[in-house]
Amino acid sequence: MGEILSCRHILQLWLIALTICDTFAFLPNLQQRKLILNRHSSAAGDDVSANVATSAFSKEDSAAVPDRDDHIRILDENLKRCSGLGLYDRILGEDAEHSPSKIHDNERWVVVSHDTAEDTPASVVRGEGPVFNYGNLACLKQFRMQWDEFTCLPSRYSAEEMERGARERLLEKVRKYGYADDSNIVRVAKDGTRFQIEKYILWNLFNDDGNYYGQACIFDRNKCRPPDS
Repeated sequence: MGEILSCRHILQLWLIALTICDTFAFLPNLQQRKLILNRHSSAAGDDVSANVATSAFSKEDSAAVPDRDDHIRILDENLKRCSGLGLYDRILGEDAEHSPSKIHDNERWVVVSHDTAEDTPASVVRGEGPVFNYGNLACLKQFRMQWDEFTCLPSRYSAEEMERGARERLLEKVRKYGYADDSNIVRVAKDGTRFQIEKYILWNLFNDDGNYYGQACIFDRNKCRPPDS
């Protein structure tokens, strides 16, 4: 009986050890990312750019929408509901065919969105806030990033440190009122290039069940310029 209990105890301890190892295997990744961000923050006076941030987050942080076509439908319907004109109306004209590919592949009009800050390790575990979950071709070109890295990036890193307070106030305003149509905000691309958005629209998103789904933004790349130019 003693031998049976002993073997049973050994098996239980072995299973517990495996569980602990699996749990702690994730921690070095978290710590490594924090070290990367902290190291660059100190070197650049807390101005962590999108370039640094993308090196700190990986595919496990991805917030990428699973169905891009349906996501465009949701963006279009929500924008039309709160402003009277949807994505297709604004980008292609009111009588244009509603083809999602014409939004995905558009190189002039930036269409970008972030999640609810409740969907990824970056948001939930590390408190990084909302993560970009969609960017069309114009967006990826403007921010000089690839889809896989852009959709892992917490959206706050698209703004410089000194701009992030204003950005948070803007997002809170939109969360409260549903929509903002404003001008002259500065954002930063992956390589550190700063650009000023002359005019943009930012709006809340709700899914088909009426649940909060995140926020989206649209602006014209042709009207972006270097700050203070």
